[in-house]
Amino acid sequence: MRDLAGPGLLPEELAWALDLLGHWYPAVVADAPPGWNQPVPATLLARADLLVLTVRAGEAEIAGADDALTALTAAGRGDLVATVIVAIVETYPSRLSRGARMRLDHLEDRAYMTVPVPFDAALADSRPINWFRLRRRTRFAFQRLAGAVATAPLPGSQPAAALARPALAAADPQARIAAWPSGA
Repeated sequence: MRDLAGPGLLPEELAWALDLLGHWYPAVVADAPPGWNQPVPATLLARADLLVLTVRAGEAEIAGADDALTALTAAGRGDLVATVIVAIVETYPSRLSRGARMRLDHLEDRAYMTVPVPFDAALADSRPINWFRLRRRTRFAFQRLAGAVATAPLPGSQPAAALARPALAAADPQARIAAWPSGA
């Protein structure tokens, strides 16, 4: 499927396809369209065991990722918040502003892990990705992201609380979610 938000796709059809794929494959990766309250993204979200949130490395985008974690709770999947992996992608060569770094620090306290992906000209030219053309730092970031996905705890599992940031490890994951204001 190329466009999960396209017309004609019914949530029941998507659920059936996900169940079928889940029967044959140990992992199914879906690039979800925005709008967790819309039928198709809501179907994907309801069946998700892990969420990787990808955002650009900017203050507004990082704030949007923080809002997305709040929206995730509002969409009935607060159990995923403690296991969310956030990939912060630099789409142009620059440094994070002070405000963006502060927002990133706050986001790191809420998510399971944040992984910065540095700018790489080999990703900016819209050609197919060649692993060996990527800079070493970029390859390392993607390896770290893959490792985070492979080792992330599933929602509701005991390791989710144990692997949370040390300051939050003793806290109940649901209480941790409720402790953050929505900012709205």
